[in-house]
Amino acid sequence: MLYSFFILALFSPLVISYTTKPPCCRDHLGTAACSKLMHQNTRLFAKRCNSDAEFRLIQCCSSCNTDGIGMAYDLIARSLVSEHCFDRYGPGFCDRYVNKTDVFEPHNTWSCDGENPQIAFRTCRKSCGYCNFSVVQYTLDNALQACRVQPVAEEKRRWRVKFYSTTTTTTSSPSPMEVINSTYQFWNHN
Repeated sequence: MLYSFFILALFSPLVISYTTKPPCCRDHLGTAACSKLMHQNTRLFAKRCNSDAEFRLIQCCSSCNTDGIGMAYDLIARSLVSEHCFDRYGPGFCDRYVNKTDVFEPHNTWSCDGENPQIAFRTCRKSCGYCNFSVVQYTLDNALQACRVQPVAEEKRRWRVKFYSTTTTTTSSPSPMEVINSTYQFWNHN
């Protein structure tokens, strides 16, 4: 019985991270780039907003929401995702990505619901759960809320946890030298 449990545990994937929200709706290509694309050929830009999931939901999401350019996010996003639900790099890569077992990612910062959701959406959309419409609700409010989880804020939180867990537990504030040393250690050895 223990042997069969071990084999089952060995061959069944341990899923660590699925997404729970749509990717952040901002112009990841850059506001200037999206604006230039929009003004060079408005009809082509609108067509891409209404037919290309990556362009609409990641690359120029904010610009596609400009009045009169593309269909409303709430009307088009779910259909674009369901139409283009695939894993660009295949099941093997995406299994490692979802389970955080790939060798290129030692600090576990890349995940389906982590600091870089646009990468997860582009590479492992299906495996990360972006096509699970019972969990991920594609509304503009949810996509804008996803932007509020800032990677910089997460780095600051990790720094505070690391700094205060390595200092002594006194009621006084740390000295400036302790802050400098801890910051140096965190950025160079974490």
